[in-house]
Parts: sequence; C-alpha cells; structure tokens
Amino acid sequence: LESYLFGVSQKYLGMLGVGLSSGTRFSDEDARLGAESILVNESFVSQAGLVEPIGKYILIDSTEYAIAGVLKDFHSEDLFSFIEPSIFRLSEDEDIKFVTMTVQAGTGIASASSIQERYKQAFEGREPIYYFQNQAFEGFLEESKGITNIFSFIALLSLLISCLSIYALSSQNVANRMKEIGVRKVLGGSPASIAQLVNRRLFFFMTAAAVVAGPLAYYGLDALLDDMYAYRMDLNALPFILTYLLIIATTALTISSQTRGIRNARPADIMRIE
Repeated sequence: LESYLFGVSQKYLGMLGVGLSSGTRFSDEDARLGAESILVNESFVSQAGLVEPIGKYILIDSTEYAIAGVLKDFHSEDLFSFIEPSIFRLSEDEDIKFVTMTVQAGTGIASASSIQERYKQAFEGREPIYYFQNQAFEGFLEESKGITNIFSFIALLSLLISCLSIYALSSQNVANRMKEIGVRKVLGGSPASIAQLVNRRLFFFMTAAAVVAGPLAYYGLDALLDDMYAYRMDLNALPFILTYLLIIATTALTISSQTRGIRNARPADIMRIE
C-alpha cells in the first residue's frame, strides 16, 4: 500500500493535538530504546483492510514494524485533497529536519525573535526559515473563500439577469396584447384575470424551464464540487427551490404592477392607440 512515511519525535503528534483512535502513542521507553513500532492513520487501516490493526507487522525498508496505535485522520496536505494513508515512526535526533513549537496566543512575534537569536548562536549566524501554522491554514481557507465568492457573484448576477428578463418579457407581452386587453375590459373582465390570462404562457415556459434546467444544474454542480473538494456537504434541492420561488415572486410582482396599469387604463384610449 503506497503511503506517506513521516519521521517524528515522541511528543510531536500529541503536541499537535492529533487524536488517537485505538492503541497507544509512542512511549518514553519507545523513544529511549528506539523500539520498532509505528503509528498509522485511519485511512491506512481502511485501505489496507486491517480489521484489528494493533500488533500487526508492517514491512518498511526491509524492517518489520509493529503497529502500536491508530491515529484519527487529519489533513497533512491541502484541504482540497483526500486524506492519504500515513505511517509515523520515531526518528533519530540527527534525522529530524523540522522543529515544531507551540507559543502562547499574542506572543508569536516575540517568540520568533527569541528563537531566531538562539538559532543564530547555535548555527554560526545562519538565518532560520520559519512560518506560523495558522497562517498556512488561513491561506487554504482564503483560497476556498475566494472560490465561494466567485460562484456566489456569478449566481446572483445570473439570478438578477433572469428576473429582469422575466419582467421585460412580461411587460412586452402585455404591450403586444393591449387591444385584446381593451376588448376584455369592455366585456367585463377583471384586471387580475386579464393579467393572469396574458401571462399564462410565461408561467408555463418558466415551469418547463425549471423542470429541465433544475436537474441539469443539480448534477452539474454536484460533479463540479466532487472535482474540486474531496470532503464536502451533500447538495439538496432547497437552493434550487428557493431560486425558482424568487423568480415566481418576481413574476407575481410584475403581474401585480400590470394589474394596476390595466385597472387604470381606459378601453377607449387602448383602442385609439391600437
């Protein structure tokens, strides 16, 4: 099974707050004796098909290691990818390339300056390369927020254009049938019934468009999110229903304004214009 292999110190995972699913962490005795034991994550156990992983032996670089514990899954790469199978084993001090430290909130800059001075003293004036882990996470989150904002803007712009188009179509429909409206008023038709009759076809086409476009949009967006995010919430029909209801409300407001116009219009004026 292809897996990530991490060489860590005894207290590294505990300091990061990585949860333990089963078994034990590296002990002081393991660190002192250099015991050939490892920790694996839940993804490793799942993909390796291990039912009872504790005590099982794994061959790494011609050396057998016993699984001492199973760690809960956590992201070691970016937040958009699946969590890969990972193995953690104790490293010798001379093999450790990175040092991770925790500092109290609000003391990050001061702590970094102090560490920098000590590093220069220990390594003949060399400058350490360091970063704050929370800033790395914020970078991933900002990227995700940027994608969300772009999609939100496109969705709102599309919705606005749709509502304006419906308003224009409905108004044009009424303008093209002014003679029919005048005749119906003379025959005693109410403004509300006339407005509904005139816009009946518009409601039909809107419903047909929702029935056809709704499922296509749902499955298309679902496939897009699958391609972008390894872990995400499932889509539901509520946003699509709310969008359709908003368009219906826009149409209803348009008809309401048309009804007031029809109520105030005089049949004689309408017929004279025609």
